[in-house]
Amino acid sequence: MVEQVPLVRATSSVPVSTHQVESSVLPVSIDKATNFTQGGPNQLDAIVTIEYTDGAKWELRITELSEIKHSLGYQVLSTEPTHSATSIQGQVHLRAVTDDNTTFITWTTDFSNDADATVIYDQKFKKTEFFAELKKNLSGGK
Repeated sequence: MVEQVPLVRATSSVPVSTHQVESSVLPVSIDKATNFTQGGPNQLDAIVTIEYTDGAKWELRITELSEIKHSLGYQVLSTEPTHSATSIQGQVHLRAVTDDNTTFITWTTDFSNDADATVIYDQKFKKTEFFAELKKNLSGGK
């Protein structure tokens, strides 16, 4: 007879890369795409809060902002619910796609080595959700 082991949710013990990248193409020129990073609270050392549709809330500190390179860097200060990774840092880069006047966006995240596969996979979905909302907002909600 085979012994049945009770199912218990546990964190992943599989070693994973702590570097995660997602990309997309925005349906606007780079000039329009960079408007969301200009002025107001989006300055160096500014604290920005992002709320995701799954109820998660992240508080970020802007650590880099380049108008010339069309990039933004950040450090995650806190998350609700609490994240299992000790440190999360990220960068967003925009590049002009000249043949059709759109913008290529990449979002890279580096985690401390205590992040597991669940954390990395969750970040993938949060980025995909963000790209979809950004495209919708940049194209006038269509």
